Amino acid sequence: MEKPKKVPRQMNTEKSLIAIVTNLRMAMHGLKELEDGIMGVVEVLDTFFSEPRPVQVTPVQVAPVSLEEVRAAAIELRNNGGRDALPGLIGKYGAAKLSAVKPEDLPALLADIKEHTNES
Repeated sequence: MEKPKKVPRQMNTEKSLIAIVTNLRMAMHGLKELEDGIMGVVEVLDTFFSEPRPVQVTPVQVAPVSLEEVRAAAIELRNNGGRDALPGLIGKYGAAKLSAVKPEDLPALLADIKEHTNES
């Protein structure tokens, strides 16, 4: 049986260094591709966030509420044990009695009364 030839140590070191350099070049190429991809994402995000977007505001329309509707809800609240809450709810809108509440405040007052009715 023949003994394997000894490869000079210098040759093994050169091959190892060549392999390391090759791997480093491949890694650098991969990092360059990664950088290009990241820069593409940055450009898209920059464009997206720098362009002003029109905001569409849809006005909320509140259905008109009559004093009679509020009065009926107040009677329901009173009948369900919410009699003590009524003066505070009416006073919240700057009135001492229901008929003194401003017409523009009636929808909000009706909502408050219904909320208290559900809690009772």
